[in-house]
Amino acid sequence: MKIDEKLFEQVPLNSRERTACSPASPGPRWRGVLIQAPQRAALPSSGGQKNTGGIPICGLYTIDVTAIAASPPLTLVAVDVQRGETFRGVVVDNDASPEAPPPDSKPFDPAQYQGVATSSYFNPDLARYVSLPRRPAVYEVFAEYGGSVSNRVTIQVVVP
Repeated sequence: MKIDEKLFEQVPLNSRERTACSPASPGPRWRGVLIQAPQRAALPSSGGQKNTGGIPICGLYTIDVTAIAASPPLTLVAVDVQRGETFRGVVVDNDASPEAPPPDSKPFDPAQYQGVATSSYFNPDLARYVSLPRRPAVYEVFAEYGGSVSNRVTIQVVVP
């Protein structure tokens, strides 16, 4: 099903909400990562205001907890189709809180979580987490998480 490109403008960036642009869940037994994105997007101006513009990557993952514990954070990858250059960025925000959380009372025991999966929608701004050059380009974009690699989407990025 093709998504109306205008709907991507309404996506709450950097949220975990299900949106009209979110991929449909393949069901409870499915494991992996799915993404959708606009076919064309403008690279936000540097130093831009919060949530003005951006390149939404609307996704859904269902991953076994043990796979998440053994992997790096959700990572977005953009490959410049013409130049062959690859740009990567982890979807991690620094906590502004000056307090460190208390240590876990028990260390993580993978055996306790065997067969348990977690699922979430996600809507990161590609331009926030991946340092893309300020030039027009066509990117093949995908996400990596919990040992899974998502489908690939093509985005034509323009510079206003």
